[in-house]
Amino acid sequence: MILIVVGNMLVCIAIATEKALKTVQNWFIASLAVSDFLVGLIIMPFSLAKEVMGYWIFGRIWCEIHSALDVFLCTASINSLCLISLDRYWSVTHAVEYLRKRTPRRSLAMICGVWVLSAIISLPPLVGWKKPEKPSNYPECLLSDDVGYVLYSAFGSFYVPAFVMVFVYCRIFVAARSRARGSEEDVSEMGEETKNGKKKKKKKVKAQVEEAPKRQPTTEAERHKRRIAKAKERRATLILGLIMASFILAWLPFFVLYVLEALCKVCDIGPTGFAVAFWLGYCNSALNPIIYTIFNRDFRKAFRKILFK
Repeated sequence: MILIVVGNMLVCIAIATEKALKTVQNWFIASLAVSDFLVGLIIMPFSLAKEVMGYWIFGRIWCEIHSALDVFLCTASINSLCLISLDRYWSVTHAVEYLRKRTPRRSLAMICGVWVLSAIISLPPLVGWKKPEKPSNYPECLLSDDVGYVLYSAFGSFYVPAFVMVFVYCRIFVAARSRARGSEEDVSEMGEETKNGKKKKKKKVKAQVEEAPKRQPTTEAERHKRRIAKAKERRATLILGLIMASFILAWLPFFVLYVLEALCKVCDIGPTGFAVAFWLGYCNSALNPIIYTIFNRDFRKAFRKILFK
């Protein structure tokens, strides 16, 4: 919980203060970090108290608000991940056209769209889309188990974003490999041209031979630029893949049990299994800052500057 709050707060501060990170692309990462930060700050302390006490001690009104906020913030986190993957996909497959259209205003509108969609998914139980509560010996605070709402929220919060992310990542991977092969072919062609150029110039006068080495550094510089670009491309694709994999591994158990409990009346999942799956989903909010720290040099440098200046 502390790791989630501190880690995502560092991401937000880094994007706000570090010049290298003040890009429109990183606004999407900031949206993800804000949602994860609020999950750790607002949602998890009360959920932890409920697990420790064994029942809900904060009253009926806060239970309903807390449940809605829980769905809202977790959905915003998941859909922010989906938006990041779509941004990456469009940047790879339609680079010139998309980067021209990705203005600050449009990017902000996309982020607002994610949060509005999350609100649309989370608010229905507050206006009555839920079953009447069953009598209990102790106060409980549970998510709505109305079958219609369970399917609506599960698909809106997880299954549709997960499908989009997997599909998009596969397309990104194919496009990145295709681009890498194209770069290698271009570099090899340049190398051949350089070799052929050298052979031809041996037949020419000495003055022309002496000019040939001046053209070699340009070829080497071009190769170096392409290698750097390919390395950045691979790293960005790797980071997105790790984020997507951690998201699916963290949230899939919960959403499988969430739907199963609503549809299968004879299935006895039990509170322990459900709680473990729920907290595994929360853990996803802690993983994203760790992934950025390990694989992104600009974030590492910004974190060191914030923590040790």
